Amino acid sequence: MLLCGIVLSTKDHMADEDWHCVPSNDTIQGHYTLDELPGISTSLDWQSQAHYVLRDEVAIEDFEDGSLVLLCEQLRLVQLNPMARDIVGHLDGERAVRQVAEAVAQAHGQPFDQVLSDVLELLTALEAQGVVERLKRNRE
Repeated sequence: MLLCGIVLSTKDHMADEDWHCVPSNDTIQGHYTLDELPGISTSLDWQSQAHYVLRDEVAIEDFEDGSLVLLCEQLRLVQLNPMARDIVGHLDGERAVRQVAEAVAQAHGQPFDQVLSDVLELLTALEAQGVVERLKRNRE
């Protein structure tokens, strides 16, 4: 299920300041990707716990066959199909990506794993475009 025409690698878009965790009683030396760190769940699990919201500078106009997102500061439009609009509509900053994917999968009768992958891909693309932002939360 393709949600938008832009595909970005989630690993390429993660900022260093977004992850500050070292397993207790362990010393990590060398360069690791997030997936290789000992004691850390996969990046997919980590990303599915993120919380997103629409940026304040964004306005959305809905139509029968999709939506247009106006990026006010950039004077740019981004088109969303109905499924992408449904996903964006669930972004309230309270629900994690995983919860959003569960709600969308159930509402549309789609397999959860596929929807989660699509949601992460969409949010990565929309974050890069400035439509949504990931909230910074303390990791426990």
